Amino acid sequence: MSTKRARIIIGASAAGLLVLAGCSDSEGQDHSSMTGMVTTTSIAAPSSVADMGEHNAADMTFAQEMISHHSQAITMSNILLDKNDINPEVVRLAQQIKAAQQPEIDQMKSWVTTWGASMSSSSQGHDMSQMSAGESMSPSMGGHDMPGMMTEQQFQQLREAQGTAAARLYLTQMIEHHRGAVAMAKTEIQDGKNPEAIALARKIISDQESEIAEMQRLLAGL
Repeated sequence: MSTKRARIIIGASAAGLLVLAGCSDSEGQDHSSMTGMVTTTSIAAPSSVADMGEHNAADMTFAQEMISHHSQAITMSNILLDKNDINPEVVRLAQQIKAAQQPEIDQMKSWVTTWGASMSSSSQGHDMSQMSAGESMSPSMGGHDMPGMMTEQQFQQLREAQGTAAARLYLTQMIEHHRGAVAMAKTEIQDGKNPEAIALARKIISDQESEIAEMQRLLAGL
């Protein structure tokens, strides 16, 4: 091999080694950079208190207790709707109450879950997450601590009543039940912090005061 050819081969080899070394450094830098990027983006920031919804103890109590209060109104309505010979206007009202209050129960349950608590309030000591929408709450569960809540004896009276007597009893009981819900909603407006909970409390007052007036009218006509 000539000296000139040998020099060409040696020069080409040296150049190749430099290129490979450059690629290796570049790849190492890119890999390090990518690893840093993955590490940075893969760690999610912890949820802040704001993400969980701004609220206080009054908001929590309102949601937990109103879930049970609404559930009892639905139970009362179901009992009435299972009867025959009930005034059609009273039937319509019972259906209206069910249609309005079940979505509100669902909304309040979502808040309680978001706020990281159980469905039971500390004053009740009963897990309402285990209650179905139609299940009533007896005084032994703490329901007597909430205004307007029905006792088991009152439920039994409603179950046994028939026809016009049942419609009249339902209206009388529901008026008192609604008044209790209005009182609870007013407490939330006064003491609560969460804007959505306060807005729902205002809606409950408006809706249920209107229904109270309608029930009083129906009761006078029976």
